[in-house]
Amino acid sequence: MKHRLSLVFCVLMMLFCASCGGKVPENTAEEIRALYRDTDGCVMQADIGADFGAYTQAFTLSYTYAKSADSIVEIIAPEEVRGVRAVIAPGGTTLEFDGMSMETGDLAGTGLSPADMLPTLMKTWGENAAVATGREKVGGEDAFHLTYKTTSGEVEIERHTWFAVDGYKPLKAEVLADGALILRAEFTVFSFGVS
Repeated sequence: MKHRLSLVFCVLMMLFCASCGGKVPENTAEEIRALYRDTDGCVMQADIGADFGAYTQAFTLSYTYAKSADSIVEIIAPEEVRGVRAVIAPGGTTLEFDGMSMETGDLAGTGLSPADMLPTLMKTWGENAAVATGREKVGGEDAFHLTYKTTSGEVEIERHTWFAVDGYKPLKAEVLADGALILRAEFTVFSFGVS
C-alpha cells in the first residue's frame, strides 16, 4: 500500500510540474506589449551578429528610444565606424558622423538590417501580438520566449525575443527571413527611461 501511495504521489507531482513548466502565463505577452507600448523611453545596447549570405559581420549598437523626442542608434563597434549615429525623427532619419550629417529618409522599417533591428524590435514589442510563447533559460536566467510574425513584400519575417521573467527586459533576439536566421542580438544593457 505504501508503495502504491508513493507511486500515485510521484505521478501527481509529474503532472503538476508538466503543467507549470515551460508555459507563459496567459496575460504575460499582453503585459509585455503594454509595457513597451506605454514606456516614454528606454536605453539599450546589444551585440549584433548579421549574416549577409556571403559573409557575416558583428556590431555593437546602442539605441536610445524616446517616445516624444528623437531616437538615436549609435555604432559602438567595430572601431572603424564607431560613433556613426542615426537620428530617427518623425520627418526622417539623419546620419551623423564626426560633425557631419546627411539626410537619408526613413529607415526601411523591416528590421532586416543591423541599423534598424533595435528600433524595429522596440516597435514590434509595443505594437504586435505574439503568435507563440514559451518559457526557457537564457544564460541560466528564466526567460519568456515570444515570437512575432510579419511580412515585408513577399518575405515572411519572424522575430523571436527572450524577455527576463523579472522586469521583462530583453535578453536576446533573433530575426529570420523566410526561415533563415539573418540577425541575432545579445542585450548587454537595458533600462527604462531616457537619461
